[in-house]
Amino acid sequence: MVMDVRTGQIVSMANLTANQKKASTSTPSSATATATAGQTIDIGPKGPVSEAQNNLAMTQLYEPGSVFKLVTFSAALQDGLINPNTTFTVPDRITLDGSTFHDAETHPTEQLTATQILAQSSNIGTSEIAQGLGETRLLAQVKELGFGEPTGLNFPGESDGLIAGPTQWEPTNFVSLPIGQVDAVSPLQVLDAYNAVGNGGVYVAPKLVRATVGPTGAMTATAPSKTHRVISSSTDAELTTMLQQVVNSGTGTSAFIPGYTVAGKTGTAQIPTTGKDSYTTGAYMATFVGLAPAKHPVFSAIVVLDHPTPIFGGTVAAPVFSQIMSYALHHYDIPTTPGAPTTPPPPGTVAAAQTQDIT
Repeated sequence: MVMDVRTGQIVSMANLTANQKKASTSTPSSATATATAGQTIDIGPKGPVSEAQNNLAMTQLYEPGSVFKLVTFSAALQDGLINPNTTFTVPDRITLDGSTFHDAETHPTEQLTATQILAQSSNIGTSEIAQGLGETRLLAQVKELGFGEPTGLNFPGESDGLIAGPTQWEPTNFVSLPIGQVDAVSPLQVLDAYNAVGNGGVYVAPKLVRATVGPTGAMTATAPSKTHRVISSSTDAELTTMLQQVVNSGTGTSAFIPGYTVAGKTGTAQIPTTGKDSYTTGAYMATFVGLAPAKHPVFSAIVVLDHPTPIFGGTVAAPVFSQIMSYALHHYDIPTTPGAPTTPPPPGTVAAAQTQDIT
């Protein structure tokens, strides 16, 4: 999905499924196509790809993984608990209520700033910040950013999400909730929350219909989307700068767009096993959600891949975001960002591996 940051207008949306039974290895990997309703097309060696029967962007719930870290960081910045340079001592694992939680990659105990924790997507560092916030504040921020609440779009089959409230709270939620487990949300809700960051901290309800056409052919514009502030402007500016580092030097470097600054977040989330209190081995949802140009965003966008190979949001979802967002910026003649790099970071200079993003 691609959204106009200021109006909430959804300017592009696609839901595609791959039919592996009819996959053709003869299709060139560079092949691309656009599907109209019900059309089946070949895209790359794993095609054909067809339109999904349901609007997954609005109706499918999933545990979002690290993109949900926006909840913890926005609340902590808003309350003055942290600033972008606040330093934490971060081990690679902690024990809460008898359960052990760890970062995706083993590492010695490190001194990391809040910006580095976000850019490198440290699960343990995020949990340390969340514990400082406390249960009540965390749950309040989940709701404040629109999770568990109607988006206002009223799309058929759209879900408000499944949110763990005070009655379901457990001590281990100080890790699982901040890193995007426990709660199930829609991709649209994730995009709405990040779009608020791009809109200076003001949530703008999503909008799918631009206008209606009457019997005479006259067009009537739909009402503007409702808005309300969810993050202060000063906090929003700090958060945007931190999210830029995700793309500049963190897990989201593959979202780089030549000539433009990008702010965003990766997510690589385990998929729960149906009917069991466990996760399915080897099954992941990969996400990248972001804004461009970073400081004065015109568009926000989200890409979610179900059971991708490779599994990492920074590896598979971020490049798709880059391609789509790059097209949108050029299509609408959005000026490049003065001073923005035109080449991606050289190999070996990136501070975070994309594998660190797993929750």
